[in-house]
Amino acid sequence: MDQELCELNSCYYDERHDTKVLGDSVVIPVEQGTFYLWMKSKNTLGGQFKVPKLSNERTYADEILALVAANS
Repeated sequence: MDQELCELNSCYYDERHDTKVLGDSVVIPVEQGTFYLWMKSKNTLGGQFKVPKLSNERTYADEILALVAANS
């Protein structure tokens, strides 16, 4: 997975391997539809909204994990 992410995103590679800012990747499985629910909770559903791809903060991840915790 790490290699694939590096190939798809040069910023990820730089932060993961050159600067060593990022640690090892962690995968947390979530129920199907979780991302949809998160986008809906932010009122960003539809074709005109761009999906965030990279962030310097954990805001998106923390929001999605909170949504998972609230729905379990």
